[in-house]
Amino acid sequence: MKNRLLLLAVLLAHAIAAHAQSDTIAVEKKGGRFGYKKGGEYLSLKMLEKALKDDAEATKIYRGSKTERATGTLFSLVGGFLVGYEAGRAFGSSTSIKPIPIIAGASLICIAVSFSVSAQRNIKRSVRTYNRNKNLAIQPHR
Repeated sequence: MKNRLLLLAVLLAHAIAAHAQSDTIAVEKKGGRFGYKKGGEYLSLKMLEKALKDDAEATKIYRGSKTERATGTLFSLVGGFLVGYEAGRAFGSSTSIKPIPIIAGASLICIAVSFSVSAQRNIKRSVRTYNRNKNLAIQPHR
């Protein structure tokens, strides 16, 4: 009888651990980019946002990263326009290159990169928070 109860307890613990593993989100680096996987399926950023909705703390961190991504995109667009416009104007005509717009554009692109890195860091932090909170919900209280 004791052996059967012990076997049942081990099987139950194994099933709970397997469920916890499939419920977590894994972060994988693929070709210089990060991919997010849940239950063996890769998630897009929209799908990741839906998966994080269960956890208010992770959702708050993820929304902050969306704001940073949008800000970085804006800086990169303006910076790319300044550099591209000036380079195109210089190549298309016989006028000389004005360094001020190119320097300003390059600076904006550098700022955009820092926003992008920060947004990626916060996305990973939101996934870690989600996984930590999921694991805390499954563990028994002692």
